[in-house]
Amino acid sequence: MKKIYLSLIVLVCFFTQNIYSQQCRNTGGNSPQQPATIYIGDVGTFGHDSWATYNSNWPQWQMYIHTSSDINNGTSESLSGFSNIENKTSISPRFTSTGTWYWGMRVLYSSDVRWYCRNDSNWNNMWGTPTSNLTITVYPLDNPTNPIAVTNSESQLTLNWTKWNSKNVMIVRRLTSATNNDVPTAGTAYSVGVGVPQLGTGTVVYNGSGTSFTDAGLTPGQSYTYSLYSENNSYYSSGISSVGVTSVSWNGTSWSNTSGPTTSIDAIIAGNFSTTASGVTAGFTAKTLTVNSTRSFTINSGHNITVADAITNNGTITIENNANLVQTAVANNNSGSGTAIVKRNSANIQLYDYTLWSSPVSGQNLKSFSPNTLNNRFYSYDSSQNLYSAVDPLNTSFSPATSYLIRAPNDWTAGATAAPFSGTYTGVLNNGTITLLGLTSSRLYAVGNPYPSTISAAAFYTENSSAGTLYFWRRTNGNISTTAYATLNRAGSTTTSFGLTPSADIAVGQGFIVSPGTTTLSFKNAMRSSNTSATFLRTTENRSRFWLNLTSTTGAFCQTMVAYMPEATSGVDNAIDGRYFNDAPIALTSIINAEEYTIQGRALPFTTSDTVPLGFKTNAAGNYSIAIDHVDGLFSTGQAIYLKDNLLNTVTDLGAGSYSFASAIGTFNSRFELVYQRVLGINNPEFTSNNVVAFKDQGAIKINSGSTLMEQVRVYDLQGRLLVEKKQINATETRINTTASNQVLLLEITATTGTKVIKKIIQ
Repeated sequence: MKKIYLSLIVLVCFFTQNIYSQQCRNTGGNSPQQPATIYIGDVGTFGHDSWATYNSNWPQWQMYIHTSSDINNGTSESLSGFSNIENKTSISPRFTSTGTWYWGMRVLYSSDVRWYCRNDSNWNNMWGTPTSNLTITVYPLDNPTNPIAVTNSESQLTLNWTKWNSKNVMIVRRLTSATNNDVPTAGTAYSVGVGVPQLGTGTVVYNGSGTSFTDAGLTPGQSYTYSLYSENNSYYSSGISSVGVTSVSWNGTSWSNTSGPTTSIDAIIAGNFSTTASGVTAGFTAKTLTVNSTRSFTINSGHNITVADAITNNGTITIENNANLVQTAVANNNSGSGTAIVKRNSANIQLYDYTLWSSPVSGQNLKSFSPNTLNNRFYSYDSSQNLYSAVDPLNTSFSPATSYLIRAPNDWTAGATAAPFSGTYTGVLNNGTITLLGLTSSRLYAVGNPYPSTISAAAFYTENSSAGTLYFWRRTNGNISTTAYATLNRAGSTTTSFGLTPSADIAVGQGFIVSPGTTTLSFKNAMRSSNTSATFLRTTENRSRFWLNLTSTTGAFCQTMVAYMPEATSGVDNAIDGRYFNDAPIALTSIINAEEYTIQGRALPFTTSDTVPLGFKTNAAGNYSIAIDHVDGLFSTGQAIYLKDNLLNTVTDLGAGSYSFASAIGTFNSRFELVYQRVLGINNPEFTSNNVVAFKDQGAIKINSGSTLMEQVRVYDLQGRLLVEKKQINATETRINTTASNQVLLLEITATTGTKVIKKIIQ
């Protein structure tokens, strides 16, 4: 434990009552004795032999002691009034200033006032006015010798002093921020601790005759001022300030001060440390962190350590998966010759699956990070072409705040149960501001969290206000028809069929795609967070949102979200409206200015007359459904969401259940729209060929007539020959098998109402 010695230059008034008894005699012609040494604050007692024992004719007298040399005219201290003072032999004044004081006495002889004791060396001449008075010199107290303050821990302070002239001391503690000039009331016995009276903003922590005092229970890092007062509580020093210790050390078992470091106390790792083994699972915060040579410092999974300033690593720092090492200083001032290791697990993946990685350390080679991945399966993102291009992993290291797409190790077994890839980074911990320069504002870039701690997405947007939606890769090669990216922006987030839903924090090693909206992107320590459970969108904000899922019978999945929020407009809003990445052939989106969006923000106030056009596309004819995933805001309090199918002229309350429909191959960006009030007169739609969907389905023909019941279906070739017929269907969907192939067929569909429509299909 490191001790701090503070030199104290203070004026400390120590004294006990100094009794001085001076007898002024008229007998023997003796000159009066000069008083013993008097110090400021002392109480002196001055007396005389009772004059009445020498002369009964002089029974009354008055004594004076004051700072005026004119004893006849100066203000004096007396025992009582001039008359009837009988057998009073002493006076006990308190000396309240340094310098010369004067003492004298007069007596009444019959009706005549005569001086009895004076300093004129003529004690037999007791008549007339004295030429001078008895003088007393009051001296200031000297400073105590070798006064020091010794800090034993950040939560206690020991004051030591050498007593001078056997004087007592009273100590008052104040917060340095609350120091004042409160002066003790003379003669008041101030209590120790919480008592009455206390001295202004100060607490009396000591009142006694010792030479040392330990003040415990202090707040670590708080600055205190101690004032040392004289025993009569009339005079005080300028005080001593202290902030406790500046560092504590870990010896492998415990901290040198028991409680550990704080934001104002450095942490020194002198013995091996792990958050689990040490019992410090809640982590700690230190001003700086120093890991000594040959020593290890491990942050176990789920634990967090915060360092306000620099890290000096001369040993080994290991940050396990789902652990955080947060630094808050602006500058990158880490140093040391040791090794830093950061471990990070991917999501569950299989052979041939990819993960978009970034590095929390500098100097990490790509191939060393995933040595069993094939050399031709490492990619960087080409922003000019909007595609991934291969890089040489043997000669490429992670660039700061840049992400790379890396396939799973090639020694994994195809078809095996999905499992995480455990990546290990080794290098110098990234810290401080990291800025990507020379970007093109309209392009997309693969960037990533550059720190060994999570970063706040909200803080990322605060620093990069022009940045757009964040896209997080999450696709397996087992289903390339579904979107590869989950999305996140100020409005919220959307998920993928593989379960990744971006949250408030961007994890260690996590890469993502973003458009900067300007020529730079910056990452700063202010973005770093150890909170992995925070909600990105605060419930106190005025937002009302709903998420819609598109699914198919073949496993396709897509999610889109609509948010009504204060920051949104009816147009395109940066970091609120998230464009569809267009990375999958099957998708459900919303439309703004004829463009597709995964996330759309809508302006407030909300009105039920609002409509939101949806986009839908597919490369596989078949059956699909649209359903609400979840809602919040006003949509959780009863506001209905209706899906209007403009092809079939139907309106479905999605709150009552999903909407199922059939679709042929194609892009249908005018078929669906969202409305918030039921449209009258739409429940009896007209039956036309536009309301019928027909497509090939595993060698058969599948027909969906929307909400109209079919009575029969006949299939003709172009020559008018009847190939197949199906009667008494009495349903809105049916399948017809036919041996025809590679030709155009005509479908005659008859409704139960007798209405007929003709639909063309290539079989």
